[in-house]
Amino acid sequence: MRKLMARFWNGILGRRFVPVALAVIFTLCVALTLGMAYGQPTSALWVGMDGVERGVGAPVAQAPCTGSDCIYLPVISGGSGVQASPTATGVFEITATRTPTRTPAPQQSKTPTSTRTPTSTPTRTSTPTPTPTVPPGGSIPPTPTPTPLPPLANVQFESLYIDAKPAADWTYEYAIMKNRGSTPVTMTGWTLRNSSHPEQKFSFPAFELQPGATVKVWVQPGTNTATDLYWGLMVEVWNDIEDTAVLRDQFGRIVAQCDYKNPPERIVYCS
Repeated sequence: MRKLMARFWNGILGRRFVPVALAVIFTLCVALTLGMAYGQPTSALWVGMDGVERGVGAPVAQAPCTGSDCIYLPVISGGSGVQASPTATGVFEITATRTPTRTPAPQQSKTPTSTRTPTSTPTRTSTPTPTPTVPPGGSIPPTPTPTPLPPLANVQFESLYIDAKPAADWTYEYAIMKNRGSTPVTMTGWTLRNSSHPEQKFSFPAFELQPGATVKVWVQPGTNTATDLYWGLMVEVWNDIEDTAVLRDQFGRIVAQCDYKNPPERIVYCS
C-alpha cells in the first residue's frame, strides 16, 4: 500500500498533475460527505480513470492498474444511490441521487353502517291431533257418527177432563192422546206435564201406541194397561181456570200441547 501511494504521488508530482490531484481529493471528500448524508454504504468500489470498477463488490474482476495515470476513486454504492460519471479530463464525478420518500396518503376511515336487526316472526305452533289408541290385536275404532234425530211422531191431544166444579171428584182427572200417524210410536221416556203451579210431571213407562189408537193417562193411582196409564197422584193437576198440557218425547222436543182458559165444562176438547 505504501508503494502504491508513493507511486501515486510521484506520478502526480512528476507529471505536474497537481490540479488533477486536488480535484481528486475534492471529489473524494464530496463522495464521503454524500455517503454519510444519504445512507450507509453497502459496498466500496474503486473506479479507475479508464471507467472500470475495481475492488470489493466489483462486477468484473480487472487487473490492477500499472501506469501512473491509473487513479482509483472510492465510490459509495447502495443506500441512497451514488453514481459516478467520467468527465472530459477522465476524472469521475460522483453524483448522489436521493431517492424520494413516498408519503402514504391518509386513508379515510369508513364509517360502519349500522345493520338493522330483523325482527323474528313468532312461529305458529299447531296443536297435534290426538291419535286414537289401537287395542292389542285390534284395529282403530271408527269415529262415531252422531245419529240424526228421528222425525216428530204424530201424537196429538184428544181431550182433558178437569175438575171445573167444587162438587166434582178430582180423582177422575185425565188426558187422552191419539196416534194419528201410520206407524207405531214408542212413548217410553216421554213426559206429560201441566203449566200451572204447582207443576206436575208424568213419565211414560215402557209403552207403545199403535196407529189410530188412544191412551188415557189418569191422575189417580192404578194399574197400567195397553190403553190406560196411571199418574199415581192424590192431588189435582189441571187448573180449573187456565192451564196448558204439554207432551214431550224422549229427546225433550214438544210433540203436542193443549191450551184452555175458563172452560165451560169439565171436558176440554183439544182438537
